[in-house]
Amino acid sequence: GGWDYGADPAGFDRHVGTYRSREWGDIIITREGDTLLVEVPELTSMNIEPELEPLWENVFLMHYAGNSTKDFAFVPAEPGGQSVWLRNRGVGGRRVEEFADGGVDGGE
Repeated sequence: GGWDYGADPAGFDRHVGTYRSREWGDIIITREGDTLLVEVPELTSMNIEPELEPLWENVFLMHYAGNSTKDFAFVPAEPGGQSVWLRNRGVGGRRVEEFADGGVDGGE
């Protein structure tokens, strides 16, 4: 395995949601146990299945396409709150608000 940075999964629920990115379209974050999962339909359409590796509670490495890696930070609107941004030096996405009727607000 890799380094154990001591990421506490207790705070991972704050990051679960769909983030809309101009670069990659939707970035869908879900949780399964103590693991955050990522789905990026734009990458999936190219047979690329990314995986997340936690560094800290709000910073993750996304591994994809062989040896490619990007670091991502989840950013809340206020300290300790729900994450509203998923950012990297080259990719950023705003969390999408989902409504009971199936509609979304991408904040544009």
